[in-house]
Amino acid sequence: MHDPGQAMTVASAEPSSTARPPAITRGRTAVRAVRLTVSSTALVVALVLFLTSSLTVLSGNWQLTPVLTGSMVPALPVGSLAISQREPLADLRVGQIALLHPPGAPKITYVHKVVWLARSSGVTEIRTRGIANPIDDPWTVRVASPQVYVVTHDIALVGYAAIWLRSPEGRAISILCAGLLSLTLVGLVIRDEMKKRREQNSRRNNQPAGTEE
Repeated sequence: MHDPGQAMTVASAEPSSTARPPAITRGRTAVRAVRLTVSSTALVVALVLFLTSSLTVLSGNWQLTPVLTGSMVPALPVGSLAISQREPLADLRVGQIALLHPPGAPKITYVHKVVWLARSSGVTEIRTRGIANPIDDPWTVRVASPQVYVVTHDIALVGYAAIWLRSPEGRAISILCAGLLSLTLVGLVIRDEMKKRREQNSRRNNQPAGTEE
């Protein structure tokens, strides 16, 4: 004969259909933790690189110059970003690519190859040429400063982004994006903490009650 009390005991021992197994809960929590860690690390690395490059350029040791013409192809493709390091003028040699201003045009910068130079009485005379140009530049630059910027590296296509970032719109959007990234990181931290608390409360509520003797 079927015992109703026994049926009730068996039914009460069955786990709730809405409760998640502990293994699944721990797995999802671990995935969220890893995702949050990766996002936070990427944001921190991006901010550190941005601040480091900005401080390096502001210190005057380096210059970042977008390449806008094809005069230096193939050494410096159009749209690339030329990275120049400040070096002693006495170390400058023919064949290097330097940043120089044409005579009487201090606001114009040419990134061209040095094809001739002569030193006399503390002044260095330099002639340059774009690698893709058939003739030398129509001027001789006289440099009296002890240092000059020499191109050491270039990054393809980044020059276009550098031009845009220098514009007022680019600076404003960059600041906005940095703010949004920071808010996103804070939101992820808060969301993760709230989910942890809900899961802890759910586990406590789903724990079987103690059996009284």
